[in-house]
Amino acid sequence: LYFPTAFENAVLFHLQRTMDRRVLKEKVSLPKTKKPHLVGRVYREKRKLSSEKRIFDQASISNNVDKLCEERYSRDYSWMARNPIKELLMNKLPVMLKNKPFYHGYLPKLDAEEILKNQENGSFIVRMTNECGDYCAVALSVKHEEKVVHYMIDVNINGRCFINSLMFNSVSEMIDYYVKSGRPIDETSSVRLKRPARFVEWQLESHHIVNLEKNIRIGKDSDVIRGVFLYKGKNADVAIKIPLSSIQTDSINILFDELRAMRQLKCNYTLKAYGIASFTCRPLLVTEYADRGTLHDYIRTNIMSVHEKLRYSRQIMSALKYLKDKNLIHRNIVAKKCFLFTSSEFELPTVKLGGFRYCISASEKDVKKVPRKLLCCSPPEAIKCNKWFFESDLWMSSMLMWSIFTGYVHPFREFVDDDPMNLYYYLLKGQRLPMSTDLLPDVQLIISQCQATNPSDRGTIEMALQRLTVLLDSHPYPKENSK
Repeated sequence: LYFPTAFENAVLFHLQRTMDRRVLKEKVSLPKTKKPHLVGRVYREKRKLSSEKRIFDQASISNNVDKLCEERYSRDYSWMARNPIKELLMNKLPVMLKNKPFYHGYLPKLDAEEILKNQENGSFIVRMTNECGDYCAVALSVKHEEKVVHYMIDVNINGRCFINSLMFNSVSEMIDYYVKSGRPIDETSSVRLKRPARFVEWQLESHHIVNLEKNIRIGKDSDVIRGVFLYKGKNADVAIKIPLSSIQTDSINILFDELRAMRQLKCNYTLKAYGIASFTCRPLLVTEYADRGTLHDYIRTNIMSVHEKLRYSRQIMSALKYLKDKNLIHRNIVAKKCFLFTSSEFELPTVKLGGFRYCISASEKDVKKVPRKLLCCSPPEAIKCNKWFFESDLWMSSMLMWSIFTGYVHPFREFVDDDPMNLYYYLLKGQRLPMSTDLLPDVQLIISQCQATNPSDRGTIEMALQRLTVLLDSHPYPKENSK
């Protein structure tokens, strides 16, 4: 018999509660509460329901949650409803393979190839994937002659698996057969299984996440929970991102896309990722926990000195300089994706840039478009043609700098729900964000230059960083505030 660990029970409880809340939201129209400024208040008010509403929710959950979940699946994912094979692959098979040395949990094709790239010929991985359009497809990846070969494994309702017209009682039996016999997997090639591939540093064990504490953010694609992670023998506060639905392939691949970019970064001003725990019911992305929240909430709730504003602007520009050295374009430079860290309550926070979901290589041609709301902070070439340059990041950083100095976190808010092309024509007319009278003239000059219509007229990230450094040195931190 298999008994779930306390951590797995906690994750399953959170996911069930999230599903219940979202399903009930579709059936019951709730009165909208006014959104407060502080993050903590947001979640307190979301959970602060009247006694009548609480009784109604409890009755609805206890009596109707199964029916509502079934309706949700049958409406949005008809192939998932009452499908015993999907149930086997998504729930039972991962438990059966959990402690096998060859099983790597959920793993996209790109990451499997990255793991096997530097390993010996014959090294192999069994993984869950979505390469056939289903989250629960089972794949076998093998290193062979400096290449990685992939095979899809068919699994039936009884757990028996089929590969190249051969049937085995289980995946483990299939692996043992090919390893011990030395037979090639198919007759047309000499691909053989020799040894399980070694795990890499960013593949985390779920039992190292020792606690789940509270919700930080409830998003469209994922929830973020504060937790405690055992890292190098010490407990560390972390943020754990959980995809909302395992049957939506994008919600899971988003985590791996984000981690793939963050694995390349080792900078004091970029968010650190510990890795992904992919052996649970859903992959979990584990990153640093920002004890002071996001820059978005900090701007709205704090009065900052000129030194502090220049400090944050310079740190963000330093992060962009590092990304440029790595040949990366961020494309998502907004206040909500900048996180504040402090080691003491008497120190000024340090800003770290996160949100690498849309990060791309500068040499990448056909790139996915960013969401419509994000286009309000994007340069004209991105709005019209989806073209991105290092100067495009410079434009977005100037918009963020404007928010830091003015206190308004939503630039061009009137265009958020409008056609992005209306903003494009507005910008072509030379219209820009209004500059307040208390904004430093040198800062106005930097923002104005970074918002030139032609990318080649915006200068460079290095030039903007140098000018911000000079300004920061000329505006020291007030002594009375440092006590």
